[in-house]
This record gives sequence, C-alpha cells and structure tokens, in this order.
Amino acid sequence: MSSGLRSFLAIVLSMGVLILWYTVIAPPPAPTPQVSSKTPTEGTKTTDHGLRTLRQGSGQATDYGPAAGRVPQGEEVVLENDLVRIALNTDGGVITGWTLKEYTRNGEGMVSLAEAGGRVVEMDQGPVQFSVKTKSKTSVELAARDKGQSVSKRFYLKEGSYQLEMEIEVKNLAAKTLSFNPAIWWGKQAVEESPQRGILFFKTPPDRWHPIYFQEGGLKEVLWERVPAAQTLGGRFDWIGAQSRYFLGTVIPVGAQGNTLETGKYLQEGGEAFFFQKLIFQTAQVLPGERWAQKFLIYGGPKDYKRLKVIIPGLEKTLGLGWTTLVAVPMLYLLKFFYQLIHNYGVAIILLTILVKILLNPINRKSLASMKGMQAIQPRLKELRQKYGEDKQKLNQETMQLFKNNKINPMGGCLPMLLQIPIYIALYKVLWSSV
Repeated sequence: MSSGLRSFLAIVLSMGVLILWYTVIAPPPAPTPQVSSKTPTEGTKTTDHGLRTLRQGSGQATDYGPAAGRVPQGEEVVLENDLVRIALNTDGGVITGWTLKEYTRNGEGMVSLAEAGGRVVEMDQGPVQFSVKTKSKTSVELAARDKGQSVSKRFYLKEGSYQLEMEIEVKNLAAKTLSFNPAIWWGKQAVEESPQRGILFFKTPPDRWHPIYFQEGGLKEVLWERVPAAQTLGGRFDWIGAQSRYFLGTVIPVGAQGNTLETGKYLQEGGEAFFFQKLIFQTAQVLPGERWAQKFLIYGGPKDYKRLKVIIPGLEKTLGLGWTTLVAVPMLYLLKFFYQLIHNYGVAIILLTILVKILLNPINRKSLASMKGMQAIQPRLKELRQKYGEDKQKLNQETMQLFKNNKINPMGGCLPMLLQIPIYIALYKVLWSSV
C-alpha cells in the first residue's frame, strides 16, 4: 500500500471518529447558568423603555411596552404550508408560534422559532384587540377599530417557503391629522446556556439565540452575554431579527428603513431569558380619511444560503462565511447535493470531506514529492555546511545551485500545505452552520 493511500485512509478514519464522537457520545451537561447584570456600552443612550422583570411563578410582569413576555389571551389563528406552522393571536395580532415541520430538536419534536411569551413581530401602533375578517389556510386579515382609527393586519404565507408577508394599514377616521412613530417589535425567549465543552475547546450551544440587525450595509451581532438591559441606537436599519447556529428569524420592512433601534433583555429566575428589539420608523402624518400602510417580509427557517440570497441582499451574511465565501458557497451546494441524494447529513459530510481531499490530492502529492527530494539531498547539504560553514555567501550560492541541479523548490513542501488552509477553514464554516 502506497504512503499516499495510507494517508488518505487515515484522514477518512479520523473524520469518522470525530463524527462518531459528536453524534454518539453525549457531551457533558452544561454548568448551571449564572445570571449577571451587564453595563450598557459607553457612548449609547440607555433607557428603561421596553425593560421588564418577571419573577418565576408570579405570572405578573412590569410592562413598559407591547413586547412583554405575557401570553396573549385572544383567539389563535393558524397559517400552514408544507414547511411551517405559524400561530397568530387576535390579541395584538402577534405571532405566537413558528414551528418548522422538517426539523426536530434532538429528535424530540419540531423546532420552534417563537413562543407565546415572545410575541414575535408586534406593531407598536393602534388597537390591540383584533377580529378575523377573512381567513384561508395560508392567509388571514385581522381588523380593529378604535379611537378614531382603524387598523388592519394582512398575513400571507407562501407555499413551499419559510417566508411570511405582513401588511399593516392604519386609516385615520378622525377629523384631525393622526401623527405617530411606527415601530415594529421582535421578541425571543431563550435559555441562557453556558458554552459546552467540545473535544479541544468550548463551543456555543446550537440552541442559543441572540439578536442581530443590519445597519448601514453591515450585519451586526450582539452575543447574549453582551445584550444590555436597555439601549437605544441611531442610524439606518434595514432589518432586525435573531439567530442561532442553524436557524434565523428576521423582520424586513419593504421599501423603508428604521432610524432608531431599541434593544434589551430581562432575565427570569431559573435562567430563562427574553430579549427584544424595537425598530422605530420616521414619523407618519395621516390626514383625515387617508391611510398609512407598510409591508414587511418575515423569514423564519434554516440558514439556507440559496433561500436567503434571494430575499434581500446581505441576509446570507448570517451564515458567517466571511472571507471564505468564494470557496465555501460551492462546498455548501455540494453538501446539499449529497444530502438530497442520500438524505443523511453524516454521510453527506463524509462524502464532501472525501471529495475535498481528492481535489487537493495533486497539491499534496507535489508537496510530498518536494519533501522527499529535500530528504534525498540532506547528506549533500550537510557536506556543503561542513565545507563552507565559515563563508555564508558561498554556502548560500552552492545551496541554491544544488536545489537548481536537482529541480527542488525549498518552499515546495510547505507552500502547498499553506494554500490548503483557507479551503479547510471554508469547509469548517460550511459544516458549522449547515442543517
């Protein structure tokens, strides 16, 4: 058996051991989370607006805004397609459930991106008690009328998609101009888990969620440990949302940008946490008898590069591919291709790893040949050092001539190996967030 084949088999077996370790051997339980208070970042304006506290078992919350962690008490309305089941509530017209049908959490039930206490996607304007005006399996219109204004919310769920369209319309029924600052809320409940110990290092739990937003062309992430109690940011904001390692939830205003973002969190006794974001838009002035309307795209699903790319530019950055994107994206498509063939991610990962190794084999062979050549001329190099040890210039000249005569590149052994590093980093990033 050749040395190249032995090396190849060794790599395949090593990958098998790593996959077996992570899939079969359970990691040790995470330490009990410690609840600590964080000081807001210097240079930002802090406010108590939106911050609330909830004691376990009390059922009472101090509520400073519509995104409080209480469970809505209205009628539940369900929209459903082949990929997701979305629960709405007429109390505020909020999303209280978002279940992914094709994904399970540790094989014990479908993945949920929203909970009743999270009140995902809530408009900070108008009456909160809605009634169902029209309803189908994939669409619903909620309507309410109060205090000289009428408010309607229309939801439409696309078939074969994780994307929900929402349109909010406010009509001024009074005799004077209606003025308000439209604002959209995003809330998410999560467990403040501690990092888990991996084979060589600590890793972030895959179910840990943290807020994200897209500001002035760049993706901003706020790790859970750094989410302030309450904070206000200014600028141009394209969308807000939350993500875990594998899944993403976002609210995207169509044709509009927010100019203020309020964000914060509260902690419950026992470790459960709730973080929120409030995106505030430019002041709306609605004349008597006129209407104000705004559309939103809401995505809740896996971090699928192909799906995210077509929704809005920049959303695919949530995969965290960074500078490896050029190499990582083809690998991502290959991984999906293998999965569609065999419907097993473990085997798909092994096949992708083998394919990458095969493609890099010519570089590895060249590197190995160069190292063998260097090994073969070591006796001659030793003689030159003994002969010209005192004359460094002559030693360098004779050494370079020796390399030239034997057609050996002294960098030929390590340079090809260095060229492979970005490829393996890209492979790691692809495997890290793929589902």
